[in-house]
Amino acid sequence: MTQSQKKGLFYGWIIVMTAFTVIFLHLSIRGSFAVFLKPMGKDLGWSTAKVSIGLSLFMLCYGVTAFFAGRSVDKFGPRRVMFLHGVLMGLGLILSSYAVEPWQFYLTYGIMGGIGAGALFVPPTVMVRKWFVKDMGKALGFAVSGAGLGFFVAPIASMYLIEIVYLAVCYEGFWAYYYAGCGLSHSIYAG
Repeated sequence: MTQSQKKGLFYGWIIVMTAFTVIFLHLSIRGSFAVFLKPMGKDLGWSTAKVSIGLSLFMLCYGVTAFFAGRSVDKFGPRRVMFLHGVLMGLGLILSSYAVEPWQFYLTYGIMGGIGAGALFVPPTVMVRKWFVKDMGKALGFAVSGAGLGFFVAPIASMYLIEIVYLAVCYEGFWAYYYAGCGLSHSIYAG
C-alpha cells in the first residue's frame, strides 16, 4: 500500500488533475487566438486574412496529428508522446512570438504549434483511462472539462493582458505559462 493510499487519496485522481491541467493549458492557447487576431494584424501590419491563415494551418495540422496520436500513444506511450508534442507546441509558440513575416508565423504557430497540440488531448485521456475502472466516466469527464474551462477563461484573460501589456509580452507569457504547466504535468505523470 502506497503512502497516498494510506491517506485515502487514490493516485488516479492526481492523474486526473494533471490531465485536466494539460488539456486546459493547450486548449486555452488554442481558444485565445481570436483575441489576438486584430492586435496582431495591427502590430505586425498584416491583414486579418494573413493572420487567420496561421490558425487555419494550426487546425489542419492539429486534426491530422490527432488522427495519428492514438497509434503513437499505443506504440511509444502517453508520456513520451505528450512530452514530444508539448515541447514542439511550446517551441512553436516561442518562435511565433518573434515572427515578423507571415511565413514565419505559418511555420511556427501554424505547423509546429498545430502538430504539437494535435497530440495533447489523447495522451492525458489515455492516462486517466489506465488508472480507472470504477468511476472512469467521472474521471474522464473531469479531465476533459479542462477544455471548456480553457476556452472560457483564456480569451477573457487574454483580452485584459493585451490591454495591460504589450502584445508580444502577452504572447511570450503564453509560452511561459504553457511550459510551466507542462513541466509540472510531466513531473507528475513521470512520478
